[in-house]
Amino acid sequence: MLYRESGDFSETYKADSQTFPIKFDRYRYYAVLVVAFLVIPLSSMITGRMRSWCPF
Repeated sequence: MLYRESGDFSETYKADSQTFPIKFDRYRYYAVLVVAFLVIPLSSMITGRMRSWCPF
C-alpha cells in the first residue's frame, strides 16, 4: 500500500510526484530489489540449486 504524508506540501511538481517521497522507503525498496535480483540468484548458483527453481 502506498501512502502519502498528510499536510506535507512540496514546492515543485517533481518532488510532489515521487513514488517514494520518504527516503527510508526508497532505501528499503532498493534493498528488497537487491535481495530479490542479486542475493537469492547468486546464492542458489553457488550452492548448485539453480535447477530446482529456474527452468532454463
